[in-house]
Amino acid sequence: MDYRSKILEIADYEASTPPTNWNDSPDTILEYFKLSTGLDTTMNSALQVSWCSYFVHWCVDQAGLKNKVKVGPPEKLGSMGSVGRFRRSQGGAFQDYAVAYKKYVPKPGDLYNRASPNNHIGIVADVKMDGKRVMIQSYDGNSGPQWFSEYFHKGKRTLGYGFVNYRSVWFELTGSNDWWMSLSD
Repeated sequence: MDYRSKILEIADYEASTPPTNWNDSPDTILEYFKLSTGLDTTMNSALQVSWCSYFVHWCVDQAGLKNKVKVGPPEKLGSMGSVGRFRRSQGGAFQDYAVAYKKYVPKPGDLYNRASPNNHIGIVADVKMDGKRVMIQSYDGNSGPQWFSEYFHKGKRTLGYGFVNYRSVWFELTGSNDWWMSLSD
């Protein structure tokens, strides 16, 4: 099984019912933090952080790409930041492609980065072409649907209170600073 397939299998497990969330599986989310930052983190501190990149890092690591992604809290990673650790153009692990240039079509198991409005990173679950438009479904950490879900911590939809979510609705990245990251190397 290749890395992309392994990452999808791991992400799917994390998003299964119940998905990994603060109410049912806080220790798992704290493992994401420990792997990515190299530090022990309390739940109260973790709830102040958008942890989507920590989820992605954990899936990549569990799939066998160990020690490929840099470890450290965002402030120690310099301009690379938490998402940049994945983007080669930022000093990170994987070849990245600006979505706007349309030079790469992602494959399931690759990564995506939506810079605006919140610099989110997730795992491409599936891809379909709609004319020239690249549409994806995704697995996302610190996420959740737009409507209320019992998996949001304490019923709140604030910064670190999300959960691992499979986004089954097809969507397109259209921002001028959105990126694909290929896990082919």
